[in-house]
Amino acid sequence: MSRVAPRSAGIKLWVVVALCVVFVCTVCAILWLRTPTASPLLQRIYAALDGGTPPYTMVSEATPPDGWHYSLAFDRYGSDLFLLTVEEVRGSVNPRREYWDVTTGAKSHEFVRSDPFSFWPVKFSPDGNWVSSDAFARSVHIVNADTGKANIVVSNLTFDLAEFELGESVLAFSADSQRLIVVTEDATLTVFESPTGKEIAKHRVPDARDVLAMIGVAGGPLVACLASDGELMVLDYETGDVVNQFSWGPVDRTFSFLTTYDPDLLIVDGNRNGSGVVNWKTGVRLWALDAEHYPLTVLQGDVLVSGASLGRIAFWNLRTFEQALEFPAHPQPYGNGVPASVVFAAASPDSSWLVTMGADEKLKFWRLAD
Repeated sequence: MSRVAPRSAGIKLWVVVALCVVFVCTVCAILWLRTPTASPLLQRIYAALDGGTPPYTMVSEATPPDGWHYSLAFDRYGSDLFLLTVEEVRGSVNPRREYWDVTTGAKSHEFVRSDPFSFWPVKFSPDGNWVSSDAFARSVHIVNADTGKANIVVSNLTFDLAEFELGESVLAFSADSQRLIVVTEDATLTVFESPTGKEIAKHRVPDARDVLAMIGVAGGPLVACLASDGELMVLDYETGDVVNQFSWGPVDRTFSFLTTYDPDLLIVDGNRNGSGVVNWKTGVRLWALDAEHYPLTVLQGDVLVSGASLGRIAFWNLRTFEQALEFPAHPQPYGNGVPASVVFAAASPDSSWLVTMGADEKLKFWRLAD
């Protein structure tokens, strides 16, 4: 009996140790599985940083025809870049929708509207199926992105669409792409069905605020709106109710920007009050960009591309809010002898292509390095 007891106690001790090891390993495995891994792009960016080279290589550049360039976006396949230009011809405005082949940097085809009520800036739906644009004739166009057909013209608006000084109109698709939401100058928010153009709902913007930027957010029939008085509102576009509202701070009518990369987070650029990331559910500001940088586009959900002074662009890790890399994208002297600022950027869906446009109106096509 005296020999058996110590062995039994030793076995129990080993069992306890083994159970503890299994528990610790299980917890670590769960935490590892729940921790989001960096996207391949972010990993490449850090690899490039270690090697001192940019992750993208410029393969071509082009100069579109003279005019104002308002929209820059890729189709869902990433093979064509969509560029909207607005050219003034003999006192009239003639917008063009241009498509550029990113592999060659050459324009593949274009559509020109010469009627007096032509389309202006466009928005692509999140699923890539639809393109929307507004017109001077108090109407909205909803176009099939693949064929250019099914051009649904919604013309029962009683006022022109609201816009800020650079001409960007206030319209947005819902997060599920099934609704198009527009705001007119009289602070009316109208909701249309994307495939049919049927009007679904109409509401007054709370306190008749002047909305400068808008984007659909996930989690329901929700849209985030940035107003000229610096208020950031999240509205239920079906009922018109305010889901959340908080102050972002002074904004500039010249340019305002909203985009999202996470169900709960918004990237906001109010110009006068700087740029940053905010949780729209809580109103907590998580990060502020310095005054030199301004957001342009988001790649693969965790990389922010921002513009900077002297024609430079920067890549930021949206998981840690740290700058990963910065390099000159448009270094050629322009205007007053300094490099042109990068004013637009767009990426293909898989982020293998990046296109930038500078204030010098040059397009540059960048391919992700192997």
